[in-house]
Amino acid sequence: MNETEDIFTSEQRTKIRNLLAAYKMTHSRFEKILQSGILAYLFDPRADFSDREAIRAALRLSDANRPRVIHHDRPLRRSDIQESW
Repeated sequence: MNETEDIFTSEQRTKIRNLLAAYKMTHSRFEKILQSGILAYLFDPRADFSDREAIRAALRLSDANRPRVIHHDRPLRRSDIQESW
């Protein structure tokens, strides 16, 4: 990949920015995520995302703070994050 090539579509970049904004991501929080190595695990082609509950359990996310399914056919809304399933 050369320097002018981008791995993301403009829609994917927008979705990432919307997620970061919806979760009120800070520089320090993002740095902790980078230092943890979790993104490397997520980007590993062998990563299995089929068991969403196991992923949530591994991240110690409580059901009370559980976000709704994100609709990919429209922009992310704050209510998508704040309402539980």
